[in-house]
Amino acid sequence: MKDFWTRPAIVEHILWLLHQLRWTDPWIFEKKSSHGRYPIHVVLSYRCTQDQPALAAARVLTQLLLEACPHSASVRFNDKLPLHMAVENGWPCHDLILAAHPESLNDRDTTTDLFPFQTAAKFHQRGGSPISLDMTYELLRANPMHLCCLHGEARRRVSEEATLPCSEIS
Repeated sequence: MKDFWTRPAIVEHILWLLHQLRWTDPWIFEKKSSHGRYPIHVVLSYRCTQDQPALAAARVLTQLLLEACPHSASVRFNDKLPLHMAVENGWPCHDLILAAHPESLNDRDTTTDLFPFQTAAKFHQRGGSPISLDMTYELLRANPMHLCCLHGEARRRVSEEATLPCSEIS
């Protein structure tokens, strides 16, 4: 069976249906599931396609969900903001999420303690797509102060370890 994203006619039809639903029944996009997830959480919890033409459709889907319920960009599910989920799963929509919730750029993932740019770099290192490298750069460029903070944390750890006996250094 082919990947959903590689079937343009089906993707186009599904997006059209979602647009129609947004205008006729907008409450659907604003309602949490019984598990506490908004539609954006459901979508971003899956790996995004790496098929170049389908990436545009993935962005359209994300934009539709964020326009229908912008508040969902600021809600954590399983301790992760939508930005963290998007970066981890290769969704090329970090700019859309940041437009809806800019503060998420400065929030660390509570399970990994990584900033979004670090998660993108980790994803790229694991064999992610070329998009993840662009995403790393764009997220870091959006707030270069994260490097200063990380540098300060590293220096603080080194100085703390220098004062510990060798047996206590981990």
